[in-house]
Amino acid sequence: MKTISILFLNLFFLLAISFRLDAQITEVTILEDNFDSYTAGNYLAQQSSLWTTWSDAPGTAEDAYVSDDQAYSTPNSVIIDAPTNMGTQDLVLPLGNLTSGHYKLSFQVFVATGKGGYFNMQHDETPGIEWSWEMYFSSAGTYKLYAAGDSADGTFTNGQWNLLEIDMDLNQDLATMIFAGDTVFAWQFSLKTDGTAGMKKIGGMDYFSYAPGTDLVEYYIDDVLFVRYDYTGIEQQSPLNISVYPNPTKGMLYLDGVTADEVIVIDFAGNELLYAKGDITSVDLSNTSKGVCFVKIVVDGIVTVKRIMLL
Repeated sequence: MKTISILFLNLFFLLAISFRLDAQITEVTILEDNFDSYTAGNYLAQQSSLWTTWSDAPGTAEDAYVSDDQAYSTPNSVIIDAPTNMGTQDLVLPLGNLTSGHYKLSFQVFVATGKGGYFNMQHDETPGIEWSWEMYFSSAGTYKLYAAGDSADGTFTNGQWNLLEIDMDLNQDLATMIFAGDTVFAWQFSLKTDGTAGMKKIGGMDYFSYAPGTDLVEYYIDDVLFVRYDYTGIEQQSPLNISVYPNPTKGMLYLDGVTADEVIVIDFAGNELLYAKGDITSVDLSNTSKGVCFVKIVVDGIVTVKRIMLL
């Protein structure tokens, strides 16, 4: 468990006394797997209770092999491959059917040179009920994410490791995908891949042996980490019930139906991004850095703190 201490500077005076709001974010590891304790050449789900397959059939053709051909952290990773653009491997990582809280899943991905790959997230631990999002990788070094009835694409380098992170704040029904250090897309998490209403629930990951077009399948995953964020002293309850929109935002952030005396924006590392004073109904964050930040809104001495995502 890793604890990140953050000092939020409270830049307003109350009864002529300047004070600070101390907050703490605790990162709690739910599961972690680097595959290094398993035997290379054997099925993964047959060796580990963390993993299963689409049909809950470890040790069958749906299972994936532990491999020492590639590894982000040596010696092992897991390989998903097929001699065509679709095979039988269908590896599943159950994630608990979680319905509240703030979580992040991350893992390293290596798509082999000249090959492609595919994986998705399910809204339920029982596969096939609801697809949350899907991501495709091509031999040409392009990827495409499908989520919430929309899509986002980009480029990557085949034959090297890239970190994929999916931040899921179920309390705000917000998901954000980051791949190779770039924010790919943010969306309403409860929506299904096709954009229709679905469950606000983290079910599990599905690593399937498929590649787009005529690409052959070969990709590896390593260093899987699933964490929960526990907050103390950040997202305060306020009798004003203030909301902000849009969230996520690429620039302008509006206060819904209220005029603030002060607004302070602070990033996840505790750095002040913006301070505004006066009759404030909106702030422009277009020149601030991307990522998670906190907006402290002061109205008649009452403080409300909101978590937002800057794209």
